[in-house]
Amino acid sequence: MNNQKLNFEEFCQMYPELLEQAREYAQGIIENPEEHDDAVESCICDFLEGARAAMSYREDSIIHS
Repeated sequence: MNNQKLNFEEFCQMYPELLEQAREYAQGIIENPEEHDDAVESCICDFLEGARAAMSYREDSIIHS
């Protein structure tokens, strides 16, 4: 395995639970946008931070293997 950037499709396959959380939250926003105004930015930041951590962990695993 070489040290290459993880593309979005690979990321979704490796971390389906993060993708599912994002889908569920997005569905809630679509159904009740007025209830989610204040939390949207926080949720997106949390999701992206989780994605960054997962990708960083994968890169570290590749480098140290």
